Amino acid sequence: MFFSKNLHVRGYKEEGTTTPFDMVVRNDLDRFHLVSDVIDRVPKLGSIAA
Repeated sequence: MFFSKNLHVRGYKEEGTTTPFDMVVRNDLDRFHLVSDVIDRVPKLGSIAA
């Protein structure tokens, strides 16, 4: 198997019937959360983005 410390996989939370928009919001996959996640995970980016 291939493992990389630079790879992050997101799971999802499913609760009944939802629209695609609901799935994005519930699973924190909107642009705001994804960018925030990148800033937290890229060491050099944190000080620049702040």
